[in-house]
Amino acid sequence: MKIQNNNSKLTFSINNRYLIALSIVSSFIFSVFNQHISTELVVDELFHYRQTKTYCQYKFSEWDDKITTLPGLYVLGFLYNQMINFILSIVYPKTLHECSLPILRSFNTILLVFNFIIFYKIIQFNSQRNNRNSIYQKSLLLVLLPIYYFFHYLYYTDVPSTLSVLLVYYYSLKKQYFVSSMIGIYSVFIRQTNIIWVFFTALTSILTLQQEKENSNSNQESSLFNEIVSFIRFTIKNLLTIVSLLWGYILVGIMFLVFLKVNGGIVVGDKGNHESSLHFVQLFYFSVFTLVFTLPSNLLSSETSPLRFINTITQNLKRSSIKFITLYSLVLSVMVFLVKKFTYIHIFILSDNRHYVFYLFNRIILKYTYSRYALIPLYCYCIWSMWVSLTRTSKKSKIWCIFYILCTIAVLLPSPLVEPRYYIVPFFIYQLNNYTDLQSPKLLTLNIILTIFINIITIYVFITFPFQYPDGSVGRFFW
Repeated sequence: MKIQNNNSKLTFSINNRYLIALSIVSSFIFSVFNQHISTELVVDELFHYRQTKTYCQYKFSEWDDKITTLPGLYVLGFLYNQMINFILSIVYPKTLHECSLPILRSFNTILLVFNFIIFYKIIQFNSQRNNRNSIYQKSLLLVLLPIYYFFHYLYYTDVPSTLSVLLVYYYSLKKQYFVSSMIGIYSVFIRQTNIIWVFFTALTSILTLQQEKENSNSNQESSLFNEIVSFIRFTIKNLLTIVSLLWGYILVGIMFLVFLKVNGGIVVGDKGNHESSLHFVQLFYFSVFTLVFTLPSNLLSSETSPLRFINTITQNLKRSSIKFITLYSLVLSVMVFLVKKFTYIHIFILSDNRHYVFYLFNRIILKYTYSRYALIPLYCYCIWSMWVSLTRTSKKSKIWCIFYILCTIAVLLPSPLVEPRYYIVPFFIYQLNNYTDLQSPKLLTLNIILTIFINIITIYVFITFPFQYPDGSVGRFFW
């Protein structure tokens, strides 16, 4: 089997050891999952499976009001089930194969291969490196992100939703803007908040056009203000050209505005448990999430190590003590204020003991009165390391970073619920543009080892340690 793209000279062959190992191990885990929980619906699978089964019965007008996303997943599940039925009917012509839970779960498991390939393509395009082995390893590292990898074995929206965003991003890098925007339409059809990443893709596409026309890779020494002014000036001056190239994204935006008007908001169905908020601390949680899953890179890199962070602060204080004392005091004061006023404890976090977030909040963040404030220095380091990784190590322009930050804020800020699955896409966008670990095979290897270890532990706990509620229902620990 060979998948080739002549423009990027990218070739995948069946003898790729990473892809083969990933496929074999994942197939084994899938069989173990369904051996233990073949008929056991895990949390939101209840709604996703039930709605897809309704579609499989050709009842397309029926809708479960508990579902908050558009039916993109269920259409895919229906089509996949039809394809499987067609294939199996050739082997077993007199047998009707129902829309079973294992079949629908296998759809997400199969997408592992496509995820690996699209990660490879994006990393190769962004990094422009010739070390294919490092790019393969980085692709493996990303697809093994524990939270994301885990949901390849359940029937959730996260896997096809994330893959669709990655495809939107990839085709924009290839300047196939129409293809990118059309995938963007379906991406929003799977999960509404993906409109933010379609918007991000449009912005970065304009930025790429600007850099190419001005024959510049964004001067790292230019100020953010100058970059913003230059971007606005370029957009106005070349508006007709931009519209002619990126009209597909404009179409997606118009369609989404019509949807908001008709629906009366972004959430469909169960709006009561998904009200918007100003959850600023959600951004701090995301920075810690990013640190945890890039831990070796951050701790061992000379640019982003904790020691470098401390040295940066002390050197700044020595150069201009009054200026930086004032600045740091202001930053800390703002963060204390945000933690105090905008820490939301959603009812689901306190009531659902199946999720690791339940224990994180009850045993760390809420354990003592000042626990949440004690984490502020950690938040500072995490945010600093992300900024340095993008601007200094990966040489992304400041305005690109601002676009990324604003879009991440737009996705995470409105949600009062701390749900690590919401961090997956912004984490991947960050990692696909962060080349710190690509510069060191040792860092990549350490990151992969850490990721595999976490996956082994969490999957083992999920499968072997079920517990029973008073009503007799079974619960399992997971993300």
